[in-house]
Amino acid sequence: MVIGVLGNYIYERTLSVDNKVIVEVKTDEVIVQKGQERVVIPRIVYDATRKAEKNPNFVKAMTKTFETIASDEKISGVGLVASMDSPPPSIIIPKMVLQQVATNIPDDPDARVIYEQVDLQIIKAILDKSKRKWEFMWRGIKISAPVVYEPFYVNFFAHEITIAPGDILNAKLAIKQTKDPQTGIYSNVGYEVVEVYDHFPRIKQMSLPSIDGEEI
Repeated sequence: MVIGVLGNYIYERTLSVDNKVIVEVKTDEVIVQKGQERVVIPRIVYDATRKAEKNPNFVKAMTKTFETIASDEKISGVGLVASMDSPPPSIIIPKMVLQQVATNIPDDPDARVIYEQVDLQIIKAILDKSKRKWEFMWRGIKISAPVVYEPFYVNFFAHEITIAPGDILNAKLAIKQTKDPQTGIYSNVGYEVVEVYDHFPRIKQMSLPSIDGEEI
């Protein structure tokens, strides 16, 4: 049952990434179809998936799984099979779709997005216009977030700014949060840089000459 729920969740999230999926619920089974791609799911597994996705910890763990797979440069796509000796999967999920799913948390009545102007120190930059996540240091913790602010890339490709690790972006950060049903406490589950106000190059240490001409 557990494997069935995980597989069903993965296929539903990835096939419905562009909202062109058709779900047909029957008494004993559920058919999820997008174009020529068709997945038949036992009704009991489908119902169990609906229950599991109400748990924010489950959604957070699955989103983290998508992030990990999407960030692996050796992976171009993912397919699911019943066992290691099964034939190749009929449906392959492209890496691009996994990247989209990793950055789009499904709607949740207990979810919210708050915005804050912050200083983000760059650890790892992704210097192409995509949803791939940069790595930043923020308030002493490392976070991953895509930069989705179009003018920032326009300035970068025009060579008006140069990016390097250690630089700081003063930016508007969208902080995605979900509420724990037990405690009512919100926790951060995802981030996006939605606007960049300024860029500050890393301050480089310089040697100062002493009075007698020697460096200090």
